[in-house]
Amino acid sequence: MKSTNKFLLGALAAPLLFAPYANAGLSVAGLFDGHNNPTLLSDNSAELIFDRDGSGTVNVGDMTISIVGINTIEKSTVPGSQTLIGQGTVYNELTMLTATKIASAGAPFVNLQGIPMAQYTAAPLDGTDVAWFDWSTGTIDDNGAAAGGNIYNFIAPVGLGAVANDGKLAGFLYEDGNVNYDRDSGIQTGITSASDGTARLRADIDPATDPLDVLAVIAPTIILPPGTPPPLTFIQGSDFFLNGTISAQNWSPLLFGPDIFGGNAGFSAPSGSSGWDLFDNADYTLNASAIPEPGTIILMGLGLVGLAGVARKKMDI
Repeated sequence: MKSTNKFLLGALAAPLLFAPYANAGLSVAGLFDGHNNPTLLSDNSAELIFDRDGSGTVNVGDMTISIVGINTIEKSTVPGSQTLIGQGTVYNELTMLTATKIASAGAPFVNLQGIPMAQYTAAPLDGTDVAWFDWSTGTIDDNGAAAGGNIYNFIAPVGLGAVANDGKLAGFLYEDGNVNYDRDSGIQTGITSASDGTARLRADIDPATDPLDVLAVIAPTIILPPGTPPPLTFIQGSDFFLNGTISAQNWSPLLFGPDIFGGNAGFSAPSGSSGWDLFDNADYTLNASAIPEPGTIILMGLGLVGLAGVARKKMDI
């Protein structure tokens, strides 16, 4: 179990430091439980695979870029009651941009559909990966700066500390009033729509800080040529499990616990109009606690001053 002591000081200072909302719709902050109970987020995501060694199969070192669009939020206190957010609602949208690379690969097997599969573990990007994906500059090159590559750009997040390929950073969660998340068009459109909001949370995979941090995936071993969809809509047996750490946050009036869990995915073929290699759906779980608004802190301070005055008068008597 992770200690939350390191967040207590931030909880006291957060209302004075967090930036006000600049989004057009209603913030989704109020949809979180706010009492340190789990809140379930369900998504519609897309994946882009970089075959760095050109082998045609998923090997150690290959990279995955993911865009995530959260479409429902479910409080633990009202199980089964999901609130739609984003497009077609009055709420801002939540999106994520993540980037990881394959750290290990298990023995291959064939699923019931005849698709070769394997179990992988993934790790965050480090300095050796900047030619392919650079968190600090917002630059992506699907050929690692070699000739013939496609260059994509994302909006590098601000307000959550240093952003770099540090071997820990896995991705960011954004809140966006533009409500423009799009995985059904080109790759650049999807990356922009996932990264053009206000950065709210930073997620790390950092076993040195938390030995339980891991990203494990069961996925196809074959990388199809660009623009070629998988042979079947749903890839049987595909899955992923995430235990990550929220290392920075900027989301008043909420204070999130240090863990983010994810799982229950199913990889599938993308839509015919999408430029992404795979689609998938997953659930994420976050724990949020409400923190006092600045006005509440001021009132509490005035109350303490008043109590001190009463005590002083009693001593004078």
